[in-house]
Amino acid sequence: MTTDRNSNISSSAALPRPLRRHMIAALISTPALPALAQFRVEVRDWVRANLPPDIKDAARRATSVFIEAPISLAWQKILHTKGWVAPSWPAEYGGPGWDERRQHIFMEECVRAGAPTLAPMGLKMVGPCIMRYGTPEQKAMYLPRLLSGEDYWCQGYSEPGA
Repeated sequence: MTTDRNSNISSSAALPRPLRRHMIAALISTPALPALAQFRVEVRDWVRANLPPDIKDAARRATSVFIEAPISLAWQKILHTKGWVAPSWPAEYGGPGWDERRQHIFMEECVRAGAPTLAPMGLKMVGPCIMRYGTPEQKAMYLPRLLSGEDYWCQGYSEPGA
């Protein structure tokens, strides 16, 4: 591959013609692509239809990546009704069971729509730890409450000066 002098992006046009044809054919014939495109449309349409203007406006006005709890929890509850609140969670624990491609598409479409981010402590840190190390009783008690937003986790520091 060669790189254009004025750009750091490599051009596929610099590839030998047979290799380009092979790459394009592989992309076109990948069975997952139509399903992923359809999934993207489904996510985009659902997020646009279900993201309330007041939540979108509050997310737009946020001055931090951490959105105020009332705003993020309101969006979390909406996502929870669809089963999409924890994109990386397996279905057995209440997540959608998506692969990485679908998780990425979901995140892209949420950003594109202007949706607020969700608090990561419970859904991305505590939940996976409970899934891995929790007892069956802990999983049954905490995981549904994390998904619904009934439990809101945070991190406290006890070190001097923290």
